[in-house]
Amino acid sequence: MDVPQQTINSFFNNAVVRDFSRDYLFRVESINFDNGAVLRPTDLVYARTARLPGRNIVNQTAKYAGQNFNIPGSVEFPGSEAYEIEFYCPEDVYLREILMNESTRTFGNIFGLAGSGQSGGSIANANSIITLLQLDKNLDALYQYRLVGCSIRGVGEISYDIADGTGAVKYFTASVAYHFFDRVVLGSNLVPALNR
Repeated sequence: MDVPQQTINSFFNNAVVRDFSRDYLFRVESINFDNGAVLRPTDLVYARTARLPGRNIVNQTAKYAGQNFNIPGSVEFPGSEAYEIEFYCPEDVYLREILMNESTRTFGNIFGLAGSGQSGGSIANANSIITLLQLDKNLDALYQYRLVGCSIRGVGEISYDIADGTGAVKYFTASVAYHFFDRVVLGSNLVPALNR
């Protein structure tokens, strides 16, 4: 016996109406390290891959009479210590150099800690933000995620093949730590669906 509303026909009808999220319906809208690097939309067109962040509630256990009771604890943001964005590398390599400069500004190995927060501070502040957009198939923004308190953690290497190169396009990865994220519904037709 079929579970009502969970048949092949129901799946098909829902897929026709609601479609699916596709792997390219996502954009890195802005990257702003307060008092440091700011990547413009023309820079971010080189963003090759990124991911929507997750959120976990830490489970706490209370034991009584031999039984475990699961109680919600604090929140964690998995991957917040190293959120990765992969970029195509432009020929003049300026995009990687902007991020390398931010890395040096965050911790200069000659002069010590410079900080990506307010003047001289080492903790990234609320103005250091990465803004992400989840899109629909018309490229209209559905949701905005803001990674708050961003601070550069890594700028990946680029490997060149001088002897046997084929002209392949190069890319690199940058990783950023953040404190938490917030999100906003941008698609006006989504609000009723979220309140059900």
